[in-house]
Amino acid sequence: METEKQNTASSPMKRAYAAFAEKYEQGVWYLLLLWCLLPIIMCANFVVSAATGRFPTVEELAEEGFTLGSVNYDEALASYQMLFFVLGGITVCVALTLLILARRRVFSLKALRAQPWFYLFGLFLLWACVCTAKSDYKYFSLVGGSYMRDGLLSYFIYGAVFLCASALRREDYRRKLMLCFTGVIAFIALIMLVQEKADIYFLDYCFSSERAVVFNQFNHLGYMLCMSSIACFGFFLYESGDKRLKLLYLAGFCFLVYALVVNDTFGSLLAVIAAIPAALLFCWRSGRKLNWRALGLAVLIVVAALLIVFAVTGRNGPLGNFIQLKNDLVKILTGAEDADSAGTERFKLWKETVDWIRWRPIFGFGPEGLVRRHALSGNRLPHNTYLQVTAFTGFPGLFFYLSALITLAVHHWRKIKALDTMVLIASGTAFAYLVSQTFGAPIYNVEPYFWLFLGLVTLMNEQEKPLLYLETPEA
Repeated sequence: METEKQNTASSPMKRAYAAFAEKYEQGVWYLLLLWCLLPIIMCANFVVSAATGRFPTVEELAEEGFTLGSVNYDEALASYQMLFFVLGGITVCVALTLLILARRRVFSLKALRAQPWFYLFGLFLLWACVCTAKSDYKYFSLVGGSYMRDGLLSYFIYGAVFLCASALRREDYRRKLMLCFTGVIAFIALIMLVQEKADIYFLDYCFSSERAVVFNQFNHLGYMLCMSSIACFGFFLYESGDKRLKLLYLAGFCFLVYALVVNDTFGSLLAVIAAIPAALLFCWRSGRKLNWRALGLAVLIVVAALLIVFAVTGRNGPLGNFIQLKNDLVKILTGAEDADSAGTERFKLWKETVDWIRWRPIFGFGPEGLVRRHALSGNRLPHNTYLQVTAFTGFPGLFFYLSALITLAVHHWRKIKALDTMVLIASGTAFAYLVSQTFGAPIYNVEPYFWLFLGLVTLMNEQEKPLLYLETPEA
């Protein structure tokens, strides 16, 4: 009788906690949705600023010896960074709350065995703290440089985004997030194309960085186009049902790839080319049925579009980039005198970074610790994320980072038939970004979205409990 009374008494508490957990998950989803909408919010901010005269006029700038682009560019950096840190601070608080509420599950041997990647990423973050403490430039290592903002504080924000995304159990939440992200970047791509193809002074006044819109530089928009195009291809590949929707996804994919070609970030284009067969491999391995007619149509459309682009642009477009890639590889393999110029001088940066890594192979130079090391070459970044992780956090940091990615990949590859559609789509998107980062560098206004997609990858399906699942307490 006493046990029955206890169960009856605890039942309302369980129901209340279950309702709280559901609402909290919904709140996390709204927060991540805000992250996806952030580029659009920034667009609106700059359009309003330009329309209301907040930006200085050309005449005012000329009197002070400045150019229109330089001032508006600094405005873009400052306002975007402010929103990044404000939203990032909120996300860190939400993630910490999730960790506290799910502490019994987090600090358990069972969870460690089942999902070791969370703990390996945690070790990477702890090791980054140690490397920051030993950095020669502790301020830069903590807050990041004024351009990239890739310091320790940003690492915590990336980790918080990752944890929040990994806590989303409902598939419809994950689908809406990815569709929102893809739609937002498609809209940004449209602005970029209009600005590039049409001579509209107002757009140049709003978005002064060439082929970048609200992002610092065209390469950074290229990373976003890379992720969104593969997400769109994933929806085309996996989503069944309405044929009109599949055609819409295919059209979206073609549009985003075309925008990427105009954007001229070749490393991201190579990543898209590598991710397409990877997505097909995931689809085959997962046991999904491929619609060969739809896929054949997609291949014909994409090939025809690329041939038209190659014919129109010639050596000034992707064809010229592929020819240059071949020439660069020949230079490197033959040890030519001008090999340092390969990859728009990325090969030179990679060699310099390897030399710096030899100086401090264990603790590295701390996040953003190369801020003055590359001063003579004019660039403080290796433009290769994996070399950068090693230079910043040493070989232990690289080990934790790669081990987390590899354990997650191996686990999902073995159980790929149990993965739901959203996980497969997010996996292809994260894979594309990781390939693009062979030639790129993480930056505050792009990197959170990789960690968001990676967080979505960690959950297998709706039946599996996330690591940060808020379980109902026992009576």
